[in-house]
Amino acid sequence: MSEQKTPVGISTGKKETPAFIILFGPDGTGKTTFGAEAPNSIFLEPEGGSNELDVARFDNVKSWNDVTKNVDRLLKEKLGFKSLVIDSLDQMEILLHRHICSEQKKDTIEECFGSYGKWVAGVQGYWAEFIDKLKLLRQQEGMNIIVIGHSMIKAFNDPSQPAPYDRYTLKLNEKHAALWREQVDAVLFVNYETFVKTGKTGKAKAYGEDVRKLYTQRRPQFDAKNRYGLPFEMPFEKGHMWSQFAAAKKAGQPDSAKAVNEELNALVANATGDIKTRIEAAITKAAGDLTTLIKIRNHARTIIETNQEDQ
Repeated sequence: MSEQKTPVGISTGKKETPAFIILFGPDGTGKTTFGAEAPNSIFLEPEGGSNELDVARFDNVKSWNDVTKNVDRLLKEKLGFKSLVIDSLDQMEILLHRHICSEQKKDTIEECFGSYGKWVAGVQGYWAEFIDKLKLLRQQEGMNIIVIGHSMIKAFNDPSQPAPYDRYTLKLNEKHAALWREQVDAVLFVNYETFVKTGKTGKAKAYGEDVRKLYTQRRPQFDAKNRYGLPFEMPFEKGHMWSQFAAAKKAGQPDSAKAVNEELNALVANATGDIKTRIEAAITKAAGDLTTLIKIRNHARTIIETNQEDQ
């Protein structure tokens, strides 16, 4: 029996691609160091976060034009870098707003698009164009794209719960953050490991040492996602930050029954109403079949992410 040939223009199997990720978390958790450990990285930064690190960086990034000009350089010139680190996304937002206000000759971003609220959609167009350039850079030059962001704590109105609760989110306008989350392959959250104990007086006290953890899947406490099949929690140790991530990315765990079940449990926990009922019913019907569970997991990711972004 002759082997079936793959039609021209169609590929099959897993495809290894450079990373396109957002890494966010509180100050001082090692986000910039992570970027410095990436292969042959160059920093595009307005805030000088890498000054104490032995890395390459674009000089004098003071405006949005400087940002786009340097990305264009990477697209047009063979500079030889393998990773672009954008540090940080919220600082880039400031430069973008200033650029638009200068173009429109207005004092505030709200005034630039005619009426209250329209500025969000207007700015989103600039972000989308910038993201397309980064995607082209990954595709054309084979570069990892690492976007660093700061976190903020914000009340989250979960419709499945009786009251809002606080969670870590990306420090960016909600709709713009949703656009970035949708376009990247992973949103990774890093924080110090913390333990809370209640004393005899009933007062809670937090404890923790200099142990940092990288989280790759969404939980009530923080936003996260990944398309690489990464384990939920990973070590984040200086000198091994990138190598541990890269090894897990390369190995992946989409075919691991344990990893699929762990992610499905997390997805069910974050689902509500009819969506939750449908996922649970599909899992029960799958009766442990790994191939079916993977399909359920992939479909559930799409449904839940879309539902959350529409809220």
